[in-house]
Amino acid sequence: MKNINKIVIMALSLWLLNGCTGLMNNNANNHFTSKVNLKNFKLNQSLSKEMIAFIQNYYPNSKTTFYFQLDQSAYEQGSVIENALRNVGYGVSYIKEEGRIPFAYKIDFIAKNIIRTTYNIGSSTLSRLYKVQGERVKAISAFTTRGFRKALYRKNTHLTSNHSNYKKAIVTITTLRVRNKPSRKGKVIGKYHKDALVYVEAPIENSLGEAWSKVIQRDSQGNAIYSNDTKEYIASKYLNYLN
Repeated sequence: MKNINKIVIMALSLWLLNGCTGLMNNNANNHFTSKVNLKNFKLNQSLSKEMIAFIQNYYPNSKTTFYFQLDQSAYEQGSVIENALRNVGYGVSYIKEEGRIPFAYKIDFIAKNIIRTTYNIGSSTLSRLYKVQGERVKAISAFTTRGFRKALYRKNTHLTSNHSNYKKAIVTITTLRVRNKPSRKGKVIGKYHKDALVYVEAPIENSLGEAWSKVIQRDSQGNAIYSNDTKEYIASKYLNYLN
């Protein structure tokens, strides 16, 4: 019996990884067709709630707008996800515009009573397996992720300020290195990935004429905080400014 259970778990894990691999083969801004093959409204709500609890660690509610491709065949059930995002403060749009983060999803059965949820958010993916138990779902795997970076919301216990001289920007390259001084000779102390939302000060030029932006940290709710002790710089030319 134990051997059979191991085989089942291994098979389900392969299904989960295949779902993520299929997404990652897409261009970062291409969506797979959003689709929900699950007609139970309460189950869809529960799945959306878990997904949102996860992404709130990476995207601030009041400062993020997601862009969905509108697919009429999926809209009736798919709108549960969009409405759940709206209910916690996220912006939702079906018009592709600069600064809006692409979002797509697929929720389907891969075996009897086994659901796989997969979300494509910007250049990141999120997937998980669930078992249906009546009117409830129970997670039977951890979240499988690609591209999420928790450091976007590191908590900072230094001086908090109403520092208003900042800009919001989206990272435009696959990997943007964070350095400890405004120069390519600075030590690499972190990384941001494509489509990440960052808060920065206005660009400054170094002695070589290169433009660099000092990163302003945010708390877990996405509020800007400021400290003179924080010294993190990113190359301004790889940023798309939103304000």
